[in-house]
Amino acid sequence: PLPDLDERPERIESLVDDELSRLTQLLGDEQLAKRVLKLKKKFGGTIQGTIPELIIMDYLDRKRYHYEFQMWLLGVRALRGGQVIDFAVDAGTRVIVLEMQGYFHTKPSNVSNDAAQRLALMGVRIWGKKVVLVEIWERRLLDKHLRGPVLEAAMQGMELGR
Repeated sequence: PLPDLDERPERIESLVDDELSRLTQLLGDEQLAKRVLKLKKKFGGTIQGTIPELIIMDYLDRKRYHYEFQMWLLGVRALRGGQVIDFAVDAGTRVIVLEMQGYFHTKPSNVSNDAAQRLALMGVRIWGKKVVLVEIWERRLLDKHLRGPVLEAAMQGMELGR
């Protein structure tokens, strides 16, 4: 039989502190790590956001952008060509679609899928506005020196590449 998990409040607190410590080390910013953990806890598993997606969500919230997370488009996955985009952000006269990219997206089979999704988004309008697709690479977002410039450029519709 498996041992019982220690569920005393001080043990759970210790696990939370460990998560904060690991996230702070990864992000190089304790305040951001706390905000990301707060978002993760706020949604309590109702969203399937990765740490990089939660970083973007934190940025959009702090800048007070109107956005939709994991927006369904073109029939979602039920129809060929349907997709779920990571973020649709209302940027005034246009909608910036932010797509989080990482190691998974560099595999040959996924590169062609991503290219097909980019083509499918051409000409699509969200909230009656033209769409600009911007890919944000996880590696850049996790670097505390690149994070701000990458997000600022993305909201101008500029992609900084891998």
